[in-house]
Amino acid sequence: MSLSRTALFAFWDDLLAMGLSYGILHEGQFLNARLLLGIGLSVGAVIGFTVHSTHAPPPSEPSAARPPRRLYLYAGAYSLLVGGGVFFMRYLGVQGTGLGTFLVNWYGGVVVAALLLVLPSPDARAALTAFSRGHLVRLGGLSLVTLIALSAAFLAYRLAPQTVVQPLFLVGEMVAPALLGLYVFAERAAFDRWDYLYFGLGLAGGLVVALSVA
Repeated sequence: MSLSRTALFAFWDDLLAMGLSYGILHEGQFLNARLLLGIGLSVGAVIGFTVHSTHAPPPSEPSAARPPRRLYLYAGAYSLLVGGGVFFMRYLGVQGTGLGTFLVNWYGGVVVAALLLVLPSPDARAALTAFSRGHLVRLGGLSLVTLIALSAAFLAYRLAPQTVVQPLFLVGEMVAPALLGLYVFAERAAFDRWDYLYFGLGLAGGLVVALSVA
């Protein structure tokens, strides 16, 4: 799917992390009516997008009437894994885990997982050796940005409850990529009036969430 639509769909991991903190860390006292209203608007917008796209797929996207079923499998697996990981970032922050300890363990696990994927595959090993110096520089820059973002997120989880921090991340992950998709990749040309309505509802829900914790 387009970047703008994906931005509105990629919020289930945030809700899962908030739900785990609500149930396990007893952070329910930080929820309020405006926060629940904003989440409801966002969920309603996604449901509206889904139903509308099923009957009238945008011309710039695949012509099939329905997305392939594996899309939902990948989205569900992503949401479960990332949502669980984000919750444990808050859990470790509550336990007083230091930033350095967290980063070493987080990226140590990533390295092990990457090796398990790469080592058995001759094609993957050959692809790694084909990287040019320019590729390595760009990958290094992206890695540094990811490291800084992850460090900032962990420190935020240490300072405030997840039910307060996560809605702010939800809004940022929704609004910024959506605007980039609309105006940088010119995806707005594929929107009809119903798409704009649902998109507006999603953005309104995100703004309500932001205001509810401001």
